[in-house]
Parts: sequence; structure tokens; C-alpha cells
Amino acid sequence: MLRSILTNISFIAVRLQLVLALVVGVYGSALASGRRLSPEKLYNRGEYMYEERRYDEALEYYKLSGIDGYVDAQYKVGYFYSKGIGTQRNHKEAARWFRMAAEQGHCDSQYILAGYYENGIGVEQSYEDAMKWYLKAAAQGDDTSQFQIGALYANGHGVEQDFKEAIKWFKRSAELGNVVAQYNLGVCYANSCDVDKHEVKAVKWYREAAEKGYRNAEYSLGRCYANGEGVKQDYAEAVKWYSRAAEHGDVLAECSLGVCYEHGDGVERDYTKAVKWYKVAAEHGQPDAEYNLGHCYYLGRGVEKDYAKAVEWYRKAASNNQKDAEYSLGVCCERGEGVKQDYVEAVRWYRIAAKHGKADAEYNLGRCYLLGHGVKQDSAEAEKWFRLAAKHGHKAALEYFQNR
Repeated sequence: MLRSILTNISFIAVRLQLVLALVVGVYGSALASGRRLSPEKLYNRGEYMYEERRYDEALEYYKLSGIDGYVDAQYKVGYFYSKGIGTQRNHKEAARWFRMAAEQGHCDSQYILAGYYENGIGVEQSYEDAMKWYLKAAAQGDDTSQFQIGALYANGHGVEQDFKEAIKWFKRSAELGNVVAQYNLGVCYANSCDVDKHEVKAVKWYREAAEKGYRNAEYSLGRCYANGEGVKQDYAEAVKWYSRAAEHGDVLAECSLGVCYEHGDGVERDYTKAVKWYKVAAEHGQPDAEYNLGHCYYLGRGVEKDYAKAVEWYRKAASNNQKDAEYSLGVCCERGEGVKQDYVEAVRWYRIAAKHGKADAEYNLGRCYLLGHGVKQDSAEAEKWFRLAAKHGHKAALEYFQNR
């Protein structure tokens, strides 16, 4: 019996040594020097190691502190795994540590965990769980979570689509200074998203976000001034806000600045500057800028007239379904400008632009059918397209019917 007891004791001792070896293997020097430290002191040592850029050692201390329930350390471990600091990036492990902290009420962890669930990062995608954690963070006054709740309602993700509820959450977030919420609230008021269209309120919220440098709001505020929506029309003020947005890389603002310089709206007309801004926006892939740049080459505005370059930019814009470019390609093919004259190709582009609602293309397509250019002559088909163009207010099409 005694021998059996001693054998069991020996076996337990060996297992305990193995466990300790495993723990030391995981935590290395941190365990050796910090096993008697409080969770707070372990965390502080981790902070020191982080400042010293000894990230792997910092992670070990954070883990020790986090295992003992120190919430800031749990968050830091999650953060290290999410960014691959001191270890390989591992979103599944990051989610596990963020959950530990979130369950203790750590606001940032609740927000991040919600985002993981919303996007299926490190966890199975679930809008319901995303909403659950956003709500917990929002209850602590987190404005970004409040905005995200609004976005879930606006998009109907995990909940029934409800713009009134979305606006309620956008407004809570906006009133706490969240620029994305302020901008989106402006969009809701401008576009009647389940609220009475209120352009003045839209301008108010665009301005709130624009004054903080949010480029979407800067552009939208400039557009309001250009169109006189919610404010008195003021092209100079529009140019001011377009310029700010363009400096922040907004492609719509870049294109709009080009339009202002081309037409002399709010600034002295300057075709060279118009081309400059069209090029900037076009190189960023903005379809309207691609078309406008092509048209400058076609007309010789701010650049030497060059039909081939015009066609090049028209094609780029047309590949993005820009109907003016589609129509212009039809014109170039019909006239042989920048390309070999080709009535069949002209008809193809007119048809594409007409299907996108371009009245000029509808009229020209009708004319091709009337004359038999690129298609078999067909008076009935010609009249069909003339009528459609006239319905859309095309002057020549209206005159066609008036003079019959």
C-alpha cells in the first residue's frame, strides 16, 4: 500500500513538473520574473516592454495579467493578435481576448468584437451578435457604435430596415461629434430617408462634418452652394468647399472644380485649370472627369485639339457607363474623328447611350434608321426613336414632328 501511495505521489510530481514546463514555455521570462506580481503590475511591465519595443515580452506580461482578469491587458492581447504585434496575426485569438474584455464591460473591446461579428473576422459572421455588442458599447456613450447601429438599421442587416430608427441613432452619434454620423444625417435629410426632405438641416449637418475636415461633407456642402440647396446659391462658396474636399482627395470635388473653371462659376474662367482638375479626377477613375477631359481634347479647350486623345478618354468614361461619352463615341465613329469612320460602330454606341437615357443618342439613332446609316433603312424604327427623344425634350426631335 505504501509503495502504491509513493508511486502515485511520484507520478503527480512528474505531471506538475510537466505543467510548469509548459507554462514556462508559453510565458518564458515573464513568468520567471513576474509570477508573484499583481495583475496591475504585470500589465505595467507589459507597458514598459511595449515602450521599449520588446513586443514579444510585452505580450507575455499582458497575457499573464489578462489571465488574472485585468481587463486592459485582455484588450491589449486582443489588439496585439489583431495587428500581429509580437506574434503572428490571429483574428480568432484576437476575438477570444476581445470577448474576455468585452464581457467585463470594456467599451473598445465591445465595439471591436461587434465589428468582428459584422464582418465575419475571427468569428462566424452574425449581424445579430454585432448588434448586441454595438448596443453594449453605445450604452456607454460610444459614438462610433451608435453610428454603426444606425447603419445596421439603414441597411436592414440583422434587423428590419428602419430609416427612422437609423436616423435616431445617427443623430445620437452626430450630437457627440461623430463626423461620419453628421455627414450621413445630412444625406438622410437631403434625400428624404423616411423623414421630410429638409435641405436646411442637411446643410447644417454637412457643415458640422465639413468644418472638421470630412471630405464627403466638404464636397456635399459645396454642391449645396452650387445648386442653391438649403442655402443661397453661391458659386464662390461652392469653389471654396470643393477646393477643401479636393485637397483631401475627393474625386467628385476634383471634377466639380474642373467644371467651375471651365464655365467660370465662382472663379475666373480658365480652361487650363479646368483640364488640370479633370486630369486629376480622371486619373482617379472618375467617369464624368474622363468624359470632360475627352471633350476638352475634342474642342481644344485648355489643350491642343486632339480627336484621338478625345476618343481615348471617351472610351475610358464609356467603360464606366458614362452616357455622354457613349454618345460622343458614336459621333466620332459617324464622322471619322479620331477613329476610322464606321456607321455600324456609331449605331452601336448610339444604341448603348440611348438605353442609358441620352436624348441626343435617341435622336441620332433615329436619324441613322431614317438614312440607313449603319442599319437597314427603317422609317418606322426611326420614328420610334424620334418620339422617344421628343419625349425627353430633344429640340430637333420635337421640330421633326411639328414640321410634318
